[in-house]
Amino acid sequence: KILPGLIGPPCQTQVIRRNANPRWKEHFSYSFNHQLSCFKLLVYHKNEPLGKLTVDVSDFYSLPTDQNQWQVMDGWLPLCSGKGTEWKKVQHYGPGKLGDLQVRIAVRFDT
Repeated sequence: KILPGLIGPPCQTQVIRRNANPRWKEHFSYSFNHQLSCFKLLVYHKNEPLGKLTVDVSDFYSLPTDQNQWQVMDGWLPLCSGKGTEWKKVQHYGPGKLGDLQVRIAVRFDT
């Protein structure tokens, strides 16, 4: 699904088979404009959603900038359930029960 304000098509990581602890270490680069309110990452297993991660753009406003003016969020963040019938299998799990996703998101705001 295209997010308003995100410039470019959505990206998908490679599929890692037969691994209970996959590590992607993939890099995606996007541009965005003032309409983007959040980044959404979806985790699937065999075309069924396992969890999602939503990071608000405003979460970056208070982060310090590095020497290249990037504001970086780096760490383990909890996966949550979505709404709708495709999420039925995982909706009964409470917060923190779907696992965590290690992400590094770097944002640079042009002034």
